[in-house]
Amino acid sequence: MSKQLSHELLVVINDDLLKGISQRMIAVKRDVSKTTVSNVRFKIDKTSQLHVNIDQEGLKS
Repeated sequence: MSKQLSHELLVVINDDLLKGISQRMIAVKRDVSKTTVSNVRFKIDKTSQLHVNIDQEGLKS
């Protein structure tokens, strides 16, 4: 069973990614698996891409 990450941990992982820290180093620093960091990055990238598409195209009805 997977453990849900706290909002605070998601925020600090995101901050670390934005600073350019490697996923491996973030995993060690935050005591999570590299897969967890990769999954957080994927979700952030997916969400960011959605916002970029909406900003560029606007909301279509």
